[in-house]
Amino acid sequence: MEEEDNSSEERGLDKIPGVAKLVEMLTPDKQKAANKLFTKLKLHETTSDLFESPKFYKWVKSVTKSYKKTPDAANAVIVSTITARHGDEALARMLVAAKEASTTQRFATQLEEVQLANWLTSKKTADDVFKLLKLDDEGGKFFKRIRCSALGSHTLPSWMTKMRTR
Repeated sequence: MEEEDNSSEERGLDKIPGVAKLVEMLTPDKQKAANKLFTKLKLHETTSDLFESPKFYKWVKSVTKSYKKTPDAANAVIVSTITARHGDEALARMLVAAKEASTTQRFATQLEEVQLANWLTSKKTADDVFKLLKLDDEGGKFFKRIRCSALGSHTLPSWMTKMRTR
């Protein structure tokens, strides 16, 4: 798999107040090293149980160590790497599942905050998020789906709260 260019400008991370400082801390070399290790550990081949994988936590530990003085920057790298490899919807699903377990709830919540901030930065509308989370796939069955969908019942309300506080 080719390494993708994940410059902060393309992700729009530099436009959110407070996040601009994080962007300055994200060095291309550290991001490249994180991407390389992610691939080496074959984490790009894992989706549904990524947060349960010992290899994932080895990778997280490595990224966190690289950004020891700036843990928020480490979380930004973790989110951008997973999103680049698996997509926003897959990451959102992983985070919902990880938030259900007491052992991963806090970490997943931190990563969800980064993902939501990324969506705000890229100016995603409520419609964009509905489509991204595939909540619009069933037309008239939307309300049934949103009640049954972990993404609809967890991620969407978090997103709507973020949108209101902008």
